[in-house]
Amino acid sequence: MSTPESAADVLDRELANTRRSGMVTGAAIAVASAGALFVIGALQLWSVIWLFGVYKYVPYALLVLGAASVLLGSRVYSQNLRALLAAIVVMALGALGTGAWAVVTTMDGFLSLLGVLMPLGSIVGVIFAAMAWGPCARTAAARKRAAAAGFDLNL
Repeated sequence: MSTPESAADVLDRELANTRRSGMVTGAAIAVASAGALFVIGALQLWSVIWLFGVYKYVPYALLVLGAASVLLGSRVYSQNLRALLAAIVVMALGALGTGAWAVVTTMDGFLSLLGVLMPLGSIVGVIFAAMAWGPCARTAAARKRAAAAGFDLNL
């Protein structure tokens, strides 16, 4: 016959399950860094070239995408599963959008290193965020089990 687990044992076990892995930290850094590249890309566009037509909205889109990515990077660091899913979607959209923008600007004769780094940073962000799914799902499950035992681990 086994003895029931004490509250302290449950708390210790679930706290151990919520320990942040290096992959989660790497994903948070990759997502936030890609966001910083988006913001710098918007600043570069405002300071270097004149945009006309619908292209004049590209720096604003980059700025919004960058701010969202930095915010999501901080939420991924706290192992929020919904934020991780949002980061994967935002990074995928960022890779597609900045990749298309790099092609358009290169065809018009404006080649910048930052224009090449933005899609690559987004791709790295998608890959790292996808790899962090397992550890974040483990943490979410541990938080749910701890909540059922009466402990709030949503730090």
